[in-house]
Amino acid sequence: MQTDHCSQLSKKEYKKPDIVYVKGFPIPGKVFTQENFQSAINYKARPDDIFLVAYPKCGITWLQCIVWEIFNKGAPLPSFWEMMMEHTPFMERTGAEVVENMNPPRIIKVHLPYHLIPKHPLAKYIFLARNPFDCCVSFYHHTKNFSDTYNFSDGTFNDYFECFIRGEIQCGNYLDYLLSWWPHRHDANVLFITFEEMKSNTEAILFKIANFLGIQFYTMLETDPKLVKKILEITDFHNMKGKMDLTFYRNFKQNKNVKVVKNVNFFREGKVGNWKSYFTKEQIQRLVDHINEKTKDLNFPQSYTRVMCTSRP
Repeated sequence: MQTDHCSQLSKKEYKKPDIVYVKGFPIPGKVFTQENFQSAINYKARPDDIFLVAYPKCGITWLQCIVWEIFNKGAPLPSFWEMMMEHTPFMERTGAEVVENMNPPRIIKVHLPYHLIPKHPLAKYIFLARNPFDCCVSFYHHTKNFSDTYNFSDGTFNDYFECFIRGEIQCGNYLDYLLSWWPHRHDANVLFITFEEMKSNTEAILFKIANFLGIQFYTMLETDPKLVKKILEITDFHNMKGKMDLTFYRNFKQNKNVKVVKNVNFFREGKVGNWKSYFTKEQIQRLVDHINEKTKDLNFPQSYTRVMCTSRP
């Protein structure tokens, strides 16, 4: 019965974002050159590297800002473009050469599944997960807004849901991506956190991240409540959005290699549960069934599954 249902769905026409495949992994080829992507996955990780890892639209830019603030002791945030290209480079976008030329410790942003991540036993990896319902909605808006990147400006949420559940988008199937990292969540050099945890208790996650980066950072925060308050204020979603959306557009325009089509908001709402305004009952059930099928043999704790699914109906 399931096969017949899928067969019927496959006959429906739906719009897809533009993607290309490198090593079997889907990337937006209009922005990520295949050469840069190849150099990123071939990068030789070093013992003092810090990788920030997440599927797109799971909160990685927020994580970037928090980690950067810990290292820079509450300094004013750089612009979005400076953050992405220089301070915590998005390696698939910039290529590995930018990272190789940085002084250690290198903070590196990636959207890579575990099998493609550059590995070193002493490097640190912070993996950020988000419930797939909110991720889908956020990624839909991102894909629609960046029309020159994905050619999806006239796509609907129904179109995007079909692509999301089938993995026909940048980074492929969300559950496959998440599950590539799940077995490594207890590795000594991996910190596995969720967007929902960050939203519910940002200060606790700030200390958890600091402790993972090094006891000296944990001590620095523990002995300086004013610094903790300052970092939390700087990385508050609305403060971060107000600064980085505007600077993103300004620097976006200045980059001669990118065609500007309109002023887009990279940060949207940053909320938990916004998906309920978008999903139909059928789509909810299909994604719940998809999650159950993907995780049935993995012994996921019920509490974690509920977090990932944001209160299943």
